[in-house]
Amino acid sequence: MENLWLTVRSAGRVYARYRLEEGQTFLEAVHLPERECPFDAGTLDNAIWPDGEALHAILLGAVSHSPGTRVAVRLLGALASEGSRPDWFVCVPEADPTTQGWHSPNDLPHDLTSALLQILENEEMVALRWLAPEQAEEMVREARRNYRLLQKNTPPSSAPAWKPADRYGGVTDFTEAEHYTAAEYTFFQLPYRFQDYLGQHLSDDERGLYALWRPSMTSRLQKRFFKRTRLNEGVLFLTTQRLIYLVELVPPDRSGVRYGFRAVSGVLERLHAYEILRPAEHSVVLQTEWEARGGVQSLRWEFPLSSLSALRELLSLLEPCLPQNATRALRRATWPLPPDPLPPLTDPAANDPAPLRELDARFRRWLDDEFADEPVYAWALWPAWEKEDGVAEALIVTQNRVLIAADPAAKRLFRMDLPLTDIAALDFQASILGSAITLHIPRGGEVEEVRLSFPYPAVAAFRSAYESLRRGVALAAWGA
Repeated sequence: MENLWLTVRSAGRVYARYRLEEGQTFLEAVHLPERECPFDAGTLDNAIWPDGEALHAILLGAVSHSPGTRVAVRLLGALASEGSRPDWFVCVPEADPTTQGWHSPNDLPHDLTSALLQILENEEMVALRWLAPEQAEEMVREARRNYRLLQKNTPPSSAPAWKPADRYGGVTDFTEAEHYTAAEYTFFQLPYRFQDYLGQHLSDDERGLYALWRPSMTSRLQKRFFKRTRLNEGVLFLTTQRLIYLVELVPPDRSGVRYGFRAVSGVLERLHAYEILRPAEHSVVLQTEWEARGGVQSLRWEFPLSSLSALRELLSLLEPCLPQNATRALRRATWPLPPDPLPPLTDPAANDPAPLRELDARFRRWLDDEFADEPVYAWALWPAWEKEDGVAEALIVTQNRVLIAADPAAKRLFRMDLPLTDIAALDFQASILGSAITLHIPRGGEVEEVRLSFPYPAVAAFRSAYESLRRGVALAAWGA
């Protein structure tokens, strides 16, 4: 198969990182793996499964390569567990003279094959079998057709600040200026469905600082009925505004539908402490603490042991945000101007617009009286048909509070009135399985989770309210 390229995601052995300056090459660092293995892991370029997922690949060869390196490769075959979709395609570099005689799995040295299977089967906790080179090549050809069709059918659009226009557009000459971070270029290395999830969740004015993909893995911490829990794929993404852990709700190989994601966010202004834990031989946990007026909340995110060095690199970027280093961190100090007027309340299920216009007018008159001196930044509607008591409610985000208020015609008090200073972290879930904004509120040594469920068709309005809420939590932490 010609013109097949692989992008390295993680290196299995020692590798060096270099930088190019004024035509000269300089050694920046030598990286040592936490657990050495005889291959690198990556994804095949310009090839996706029908559901948009990238093709994961193993790269054998004499040396390891730094993450982000593109390598012209030759396909030897594939390894699969259950079903017909391979877990890994196995490749060798075209430029490596030590692998020139390898064209199929039968050409590999016996000790290399044994080590490869042992490492992958221990990591995945499943038995793997070889697929023939011809079968693997046909799958890759079909995946490349899927990618070309997707590119053809995707309309062009203006990109947000964090999204590079060119997946391979990094600076290669000292006369150029780099416009994007390394983390922002790794956006294109994520499985396509995660590109879609992040595209929905990130704000246009955020910049990416670090991205770390977490494969599906067996948890060493969580058990259910004496059996370890299988964790779904996810992405840890650090931006200039927050640390996001985004995990999909249901893997695509269980159904033909994308069931969406849940994203837990901690705004950097609320970061209190962090720590890397080693609970088991094959896993590592990033523990972060987020501070609110009533106390501190701890969040734990589990990764395979191979992610340890990447997590340490991430923490070096988080260090300036710690309270003792706060004077070194760039903080947001003021709110932007509130929208004037607020967008109209929406009910995706409304057949008659007249009652909705009347409800919108009642809420606006009430806001003018109740919040004359407190700017309102966003709101979203729970329609009357969605509530058990048949009374419509609105989620309202102001400069200081988040509230749930009933239709003013009902003449009752707020159902919730929460200062933004009480919120330590937030998460947002968008899915037909259930959509919600969850507020994490530490009080008296315990963390209360306030879950605000909303109908999936109303996701756009609640997403806008969540964005204003997330920014308000950051500003309330700063004392604005």
